[in-house]
Order: sequence, then C-alpha cells, then structure tokens
Amino acid sequence: MQLATRLATLELTDDPAGARAARRVVRELLDVIPRPDYASDALVVTSEVVSNALQHGSGRRRLIASFEPLRGRLTVAVGDESSVLPVRMRIPSNDLGGRGLRIVELLATRWGIRFLGVTELDQNIDEPFTKWVWFELDPYPVRASRAESSRLIHHG
Repeated sequence: MQLATRLATLELTDDPAGARAARRVVRELLDVIPRPDYASDALVVTSEVVSNALQHGSGRRRLIASFEPLRGRLTVAVGDESSVLPVRMRIPSNDLGGRGLRIVELLATRWGIRFLGVTELDQNIDEPFTKWVWFELDPYPVRASRAESSRLIHHG
C-alpha cells in the first residue's frame, strides 16, 4: 500500500460534466487496496458539494482532495468566489431536489465552510477563493452532531 498522502485538484467547468469529473478524481484517489468502505459515500457527497457550487456558486470553482492512506481519511474541499453561504432548505417530501446539504450532513464524518483563506489542502495555489465547502470521511467515524456541524463555519 502506498503510504504517502495523495493529492488532487480539478478546475470545475460550469456544466454537468464537472460533477462527473470530480467523482472520477475522488474515485482515483481512493483507488487503493483495500478500498475504503466509505468509497461510494465519498462519490455521493462529492457530487452534492460540486453540484451546489456549480448551481449556487459564482466565478471560478475548484475541487481539492486529499487521501491519507495511513489514517484512511479523505478530505474534499470545493472553492468558489461567492460569499453566499450554502443553506439547508426545508423542502416538501415530494420535491426532487434541495437535499444536498442534508446528504452531506448525513454521510460525511465532518463538514463545514471556510471563508477567505487558503485551506490546508490548497497550500500550493497562489490565490485564495472566497468560500470553501469541505468534508471529511474517516473509516471509523465519530460523526459530528447537527449542532457541532453548524459551528464548523470558519472565517479564515
């Protein structure tokens, strides 16, 4: 097994292929033996975070992901140039959309939003994005409570 942290970045395009390309990047990061049990959850959460950035964000958008094989931790961050916070919506049960952040909250070990700062994943990139929505998945998660998740908004 490769023990070094694996990193990947992707400039997101403003079309449906952006989410597909992001899933491919994350799938390739997790292409290790043994593959983490959370691999399918990682693809779902990646799709949700990227789709939200493409639909509601503005300007340039970038995905940065890292996988730490020794800890089994995957971290994904999606940045854009909008200062508008993602909002968990209350939606009728028969609506087809609007559940993205709820899915992230349910599947991710931890997640949050970081403003105006370079994330730990983005140390090699010169210009910071305005907002980063990030999540982590661990093989042995202790999931954050809803109250803890809502406090994970950081102003860098």
